[in-house]
Amino acid sequence: MFHPSATPPAAAPTPLPAVPAEALPAVGALHRHGGRRLLVVRTWQQVPQARLDADRLGAELVV
Repeated sequence: MFHPSATPPAAAPTPLPAVPAEALPAVGALHRHGGRRLLVVRTWQQVPQARLDADRLGAELVV
């Protein structure tokens, strides 16, 4: 039973979100499928930067 003059119980600390060990790609979205990393972009204009990011991240590029 909670007494009005008692100190309320401390709330459990909120866990921090996971921080990636590597920088995210500058364009597109990084996905994992069947053990493969895929960098998915939507436009051909994103491809030059996406190629650099895919190489750095060890991902296959999907347009």
